[in-house]
Amino acid sequence: MKAKYLRKSSIKKGIPLHYVDIDEGHVTFRGKFPSVLNIPNVMREYPGYTHSIISWKEFSEKYGEE
Repeated sequence: MKAKYLRKSSIKKGIPLHYVDIDEGHVTFRGKFPSVLNIPNVMREYPGYTHSIISWKEFSEKYGEE
């Protein structure tokens, strides 16, 4: 795989805020309705990945982001 396609796991800012775990192939979103309505559009960038939605508090505790 070319270096330009390699990415590290990281927090992606924007609406909705999400954490991408490259090793696990999982995307974690923070929030609740209606902020999570954009999830299908975001998931197009990560074909084959699974996803979950957690509360803002859980997201902040787990990933240290406010």
